[in-house]
Amino acid sequence: MIARGVPFAPHPEGYCDAGVAFDTIASLRAPGEPLVLRVLAKGGRAAERAAVEGDWLCDEGGGPPRRIPPPRWDGGSWVGRCGASGRPWLDAWEGCSNPGWMLCGADSIGVDRRLLVQAAETCVRTAQPFLPDATALVSIVRGSRAAKGRAFSKSLSEVVGLCVDALADATPWRVVSVGDALGEGPVDARQRALARLADLVREHVPTLAVLRAAVVRGYESSSRTRRGGGGPV
Repeated sequence: MIARGVPFAPHPEGYCDAGVAFDTIASLRAPGEPLVLRVLAKGGRAAERAAVEGDWLCDEGGGPPRRIPPPRWDGGSWVGRCGASGRPWLDAWEGCSNPGWMLCGADSIGVDRRLLVQAAETCVRTAQPFLPDATALVSIVRGSRAAKGRAFSKSLSEVVGLCVDALADATPWRVVSVGDALGEGPVDARQRALARLADLVREHVPTLAVLRAAVVRGYESSSRTRRGGGGPV
């Protein structure tokens, strides 16, 4: 089952042989709904650990589990800025509290842009009472669909950033004396606004959609590498 905050259930037994572990992973099937297998490996050779370790998506439909590659660090992406480098996609997505970075990350692996547009529009509607021209921002979001490359996610991220600012600025707070504040301070208000819109993004862009996109992107990357067409994407 893929649900935010649901802990992993341990497998009843471990395996000393990487080949046996791999065969066991390959034999597993989703029991009616998708689930994520998290495989931990220690000891043995690095190549043996790499063959099985990590997250695997056991999707509906009866097919074998497929490896979920971790988010890619490219020196300037959302992965580095939100501390997702080296973390599984499941943890990175569910633990991120910046909606703009989430939209950039999801777009980078090919998540359906319709979901991302819906998420951004919902952010605008949520902040609408505090925005000077929400209609214009909705138009920008819808018009960004035709943008190529990172221009699309950059546009969405900028719009969502304005929504965060509007919600944070609208939070009432006042200082009655030095070191004594009633209500929230500006930092707390911004963090709450970020968390609120990040949850909205997750509602419109389910974790399963992100994991499926990551699986496909990882498969395409490995296929190109096997054909000698270049390194990972």
